[in-house]
Amino acid sequence: MPSVHRDILETALEWLDEGTPVAMATVLKTWGSAPCPTGSILMVAQDGRFEGSVSGGCVEADVIRNAAQTLQDGQVRILEYGVADELAISVGLACGGKLQIRVDKTDPALLTALLKARRDRTPRLLLAEPQDGPWQVLDPQALPEALAAPTRRALLRAALCDRSGGNQTRFVRVFNPALRLIIVGAVHIAQILAPMARAIGFEVTLVDPREAFASPARFPDVARVHQWPGEALEALKVDARTAVVTLTHDTKLDDPALVAALRTEAFYIGALGSRRTQTKRQARLLDHGFAQDKIDRIHGPIGLNIGAQGPAEIAVSIIAQIVERLRLRPIEPIGAMVLAGGLSRRMGAVNKLLLDIDGQPMVRRSVQNALDSGVLSPIVVVTGHEREAVERALKGLNVTFAHNPDYQEGMGTSLRTGAAALQALGAPAAAVLLGDMPWIKPQTLAAQVRTFDKAPDGAICRPRHQTQPGHPVIFDGSFFTALSTLEGDTGARHIIQAHKDAVRWHTTDDPGILQDLDALPPSQPTSD
Repeated sequence: MPSVHRDILETALEWLDEGTPVAMATVLKTWGSAPCPTGSILMVAQDGRFEGSVSGGCVEADVIRNAAQTLQDGQVRILEYGVADELAISVGLACGGKLQIRVDKTDPALLTALLKARRDRTPRLLLAEPQDGPWQVLDPQALPEALAAPTRRALLRAALCDRSGGNQTRFVRVFNPALRLIIVGAVHIAQILAPMARAIGFEVTLVDPREAFASPARFPDVARVHQWPGEALEALKVDARTAVVTLTHDTKLDDPALVAALRTEAFYIGALGSRRTQTKRQARLLDHGFAQDKIDRIHGPIGLNIGAQGPAEIAVSIIAQIVERLRLRPIEPIGAMVLAGGLSRRMGAVNKLLLDIDGQPMVRRSVQNALDSGVLSPIVVVTGHEREAVERALKGLNVTFAHNPDYQEGMGTSLRTGAAALQALGAPAAAVLLGDMPWIKPQTLAAQVRTFDKAPDGAICRPRHQTQPGHPVIFDGSFFTALSTLEGDTGARHIIQAHKDAVRWHTTDDPGILQDLDALPPSQPTSD
């Protein structure tokens, strides 16, 4: 989610220092076309002043009215606005969106702690558990051991991805240090890139020892450092919220900057130049003692390949690649259980999981697709019927077997077995795959996991092809307890039904999410 305008917290603290009580309104949840994302805040002073926004102006007047009441009685309020509500229509939210907003009285100590963390460039989380409970200020790098493992992982993931959100029992608001862009080289591209970066929330610093190039006239409203790049980057304390780009085409300036940047946790490093220039640059850095995997962090030629021509388009390609690297970081793998223990009687005495599909047993192809996705680990294969034969069919694959002795009682017992095994292995979530669905593409699985990764804490992610829901279903780790108590042959349908608001859909053009052997199209081979 976009960072809060950096003056809001400081302004609210100034009001508090004046002796004026302040309320904070926070967007807890949005549906549909709500205009402000989860985590957006509005600060309201008792004298009527306000900063920030929770709806782009649609419901602010009513939120301010509720904030005034909270300042009088000190009660936390959870407000909901939706298109079906008469109040929403009266206040202007007729665009199809829905909002849930928390309003509470602001504690000066809370703002002081957040602002200090911001100055120190350290991330902080505001955690409310339950949603109307008191705020806790947490350091994501030092989360208490008392938190359950899935909760701890979810909070770390939220901090990394700038993603505020929650579920029915918890809400987390992420306060990360400001994003920074350090530009080395006061060239024409930099004149266009700097305001672009500032427009999307980056703090921009220009580094160039040539004062005639890095002048106020050429770079108004941009912080300028007239030092040699190596010294400048060391002084600027580059961290994981910083991007570094070198644009001079001069090895005397670019190379020291890249050497310094490679020694930091910068999330993005880019260097202007052709492929030939990049090859020569890599050779020099190898001679400097850097390993190839470290050098590969440099994006060169810089920018997304959009066929850019001229400084303005090159600047667009650079800022787009920086955002791509920031928002599409490699995702944390989640666990998976492959249900391969059922006693299917639809095909008589034949165990359909062992039928040949394109030269390998069906269950092996299903599991191999999960492995090839690159985002499912650990993978637990739940066995039952013909356990030994299924394990032989999967010999050599990097999976863990969990035997379900009660498989004849139905799918619920296999889900229970798989959930308990994944929980013991420390998996943050569980993708439930069926062993008789071998046509789901690995890239489809990877895309669904990415959709799940972007969802709020406590989500259930389901795929659909056109309008039909399919498999796998991904359950957040907070559902392990419920999955571990399943019985009978109903599966997990009642869990999904009871948590409809938690469901996030992943739309795909892959019909494999619908195809098991019992629904096999005539064109698909079943055996030799």
